[in-house]
Amino acid sequence: MIELYLCIFSIFVVLFWGKIDLNIRSGNINQHTIMKFVVATTTNTFKVLFQNIKTFADDVVIHFGPEGLYMQGMDISMCCCFEMKLPVAWFESYEEADEEFNVGIATGVLQKILAVHRDSQKITLSVESDSDVLNISFTGGKDVLDTFFEIPLMEIEQDMLQFEAYESEVDLTIGSDKLSELVSQLKMFDDRVRIHFTDEAVIVEANGSEGSMRTDITTDDVLEYAIGEGIAFDQEYSLEFMTMIGVFKKLNPEFVIQFHRDRPLEGRYDFDGAFMKFFLAPKLSSGQDI
Repeated sequence: MIELYLCIFSIFVVLFWGKIDLNIRSGNINQHTIMKFVVATTTNTFKVLFQNIKTFADDVVIHFGPEGLYMQGMDISMCCCFEMKLPVAWFESYEEADEEFNVGIATGVLQKILAVHRDSQKITLSVESDSDVLNISFTGGKDVLDTFFEIPLMEIEQDMLQFEAYESEVDLTIGSDKLSELVSQLKMFDDRVRIHFTDEAVIVEANGSEGSMRTDITTDDVLEYAIGEGIAFDQEYSLEFMTMIGVFKKLNPEFVIQFHRDRPLEGRYDFDGAFMKFFLAPKLSSGQDI
């Protein structure tokens, strides 16, 4: 049976009712402006975010504004996208340009640089007014050397996506580690998971050529479970994408998920006034109605 992703449905119908064209050019930074922020007490969280973002994209655009840092993107197949916001209060210090501006960078290089960081060091990122590089420094650590890096800014064209809010049919809050372990177990049998929602439980199944696995998740197994009256439906998702989402589990021991019939699920990690969201399109078998 041929499987079809509902990517076009999810990206262009459900999530985004419109889009804003945004050209990102490293040379557009005003010559009289400087961006700089310092991360001191939340360096581990910062590393979880930016070391793992390469899972979704080889390059990203970071948006700096008066409310803080914002970023969004999607995987190459356009079936899973993310949205992240770090407010100004999240940083030790945050200095911005007179106007909002954006920088494009390669995620692979950033991942390598953050691997050098030690927990006792503070992280500083900045863009100088006449420069085409992102400056990164790790300083102040005990018994470690101060280190300084430069990443070339990239010229990237990005369509900013507008995420439309709508009421969910199922709300589920589950332990991040518990969900990650379950996904790993299910992947031993298949590359997709079928989830059946009922009033009493969430039934999770993976069926492959070498066997199958089923787990019944009751209200005793989760932190919260709410389903609309009279609602019962099935949904299928890629376990590979759920694994990608799970690499961010250190952001919060709890993961909040909203499910919608034949719509992308919305998963969310909240941490220190910031958030990381994911939108994952469901899979349907060929011949089924959307």
